[in-house]
Amino acid sequence: MELRQLNEELLQELLEAAVRDADPGEVMPPVGGPPGWTRRRREAFVRFHRERALAPDPVEATFAILHEHAVVGAARLERLPDEPGSVELGVWLGRSVRGRGMAHKVLLGLLEEARSLGFRHVVASTTTGNTAAQRALAALGADLTPVGATTVTAILLLVPADTSAVTTSARPPQVSGRDTGTGTGTGTGSTVAGPARREGGSHPYRTSAHRG
Repeated sequence: MELRQLNEELLQELLEAAVRDADPGEVMPPVGGPPGWTRRRREAFVRFHRERALAPDPVEATFAILHEHAVVGAARLERLPDEPGSVELGVWLGRSVRGRGMAHKVLLGLLEEARSLGFRHVVASTTTGNTAAQRALAALGADLTPVGATTVTAILLLVPADTSAVTTSARPPQVSGRDTGTGTGTGTGSTVAGPARREGGSHPYRTSAHRG
């Protein structure tokens, strides 16, 4: 399993994976119209990632999740502008690969990436009913706090790699493709930026869609 920074080629594969193996509401902002992956939703999905992760001044770092050389989901890191030293993460996995423990490996990879970029805190959120996501976050040492009736927020303190609080024998997945020539850039200032706050809601995927 590998995390590979998104580029135009991987974006098309990510769209195919989403259409094949996820609901639109799990992986993108809402788009009006009939249910399912309409042409309008597919175009909006591609535009969303081009504007956020592939723009000259990207809003977030997005990674395609590869399993057996195929894209099966996405993960992201976003700087929290109002909380210095903090970054928000999000993950979604296709239905066919959920429940295999892959989310834990993806989260490990995101934590290592966040640590390498100098962040001190990682923030994530999920729904109260998504106990699998809560278990995955708690297993990494996150403090879980209910927020209202439907949301659980997780906060994880990052420490230097040589004294990491993440105690596991599992090796984090490889993170590759940082310098892909796609305009995503490298380094803290250009690859990770502020959270996607849509009108009336939060980012379309947080840690609410991976379910294991």
